[in-house]
Amino acid sequence: MVFQELLLIFALDTIKVEGILKLLEGEDRACEFRHCLSYFDGSNFEYFQSTAKGSLALSERGNEKSWALHRVFIPEHETKTIAEMNPSEFTNYRSSRKDYYTAQFARWLKKS
Repeated sequence: MVFQELLLIFALDTIKVEGILKLLEGEDRACEFRHCLSYFDGSNFEYFQSTAKGSLALSERGNEKSWALHRVFIPEHETKTIAEMNPSEFTNYRSSRKDYYTAQFARWLKKS
């Protein structure tokens, strides 16, 4: 997983989002983000992971101050990129994901 993250950072630094989109011309645009959170209290280690499925837009859309990949990632069952969502839409999208890694962590923390 670390290698994939380094590869993504390298791609964003070199060919940018525009280059990634160009490489995908005529290709399947389905993709996913994997999020993870690790917790270590000095003796116990816990790991939480979730996957956000979606697709890449044909071009960057939305708030130009947003993270570059948020301007091209369209979550599954949505029509807007994350960067196009207003705060309320983004909150609804995030809260609808019961498997989201931070929600998993919160449930675990509440039980502990």
